[in-house]
Amino acid sequence: MWRQGFEGQGVVIGIIDSGIDPKHPDLQNVSIRKTFVPEASLTEFYPHGTHIAGTIAGNGTIKGIAPKATLCDYRVLDEECKGCDDEILAQAIVEAVNDGCNILNISLGCSDTPIIRTAVEYAVSRGVLICSGKRK
Repeated sequence: MWRQGFEGQGVVIGIIDSGIDPKHPDLQNVSIRKTFVPEASLTEFYPHGTHIAGTIAGNGTIKGIAPKATLCDYRVLDEECKGCDDEILAQAIVEAVNDGCNILNISLGCSDTPIIRTAVEYAVSRGVLICSGKRK
């Protein structure tokens, strides 16, 4: 895709995870930062969200898949990778859609509950692609 000139420009990707380190030099393309974790540290992050963001849209020394994409950070996990319940995750999904994300990455896994299903259906009805993984 890069050879054809497409590097993610014009695409807005929401990362719903443990947060993106705002000091990371290769991840300065974050336009929105929101946290859904009360009392979470604003300076300490579980590294998974930063890793995912870099893989998707790192734009420094090492490039991600779409280095010219815009990232939006929706933090639903604290610095110990705890804190996300179905209501928090559903709220982050809906807010990311309302903020204009075209793609959502949710690689923290979730349950198939009515509130999650409703949020996902809302996103899909608005044309948002959701990429999700679940660890076992």
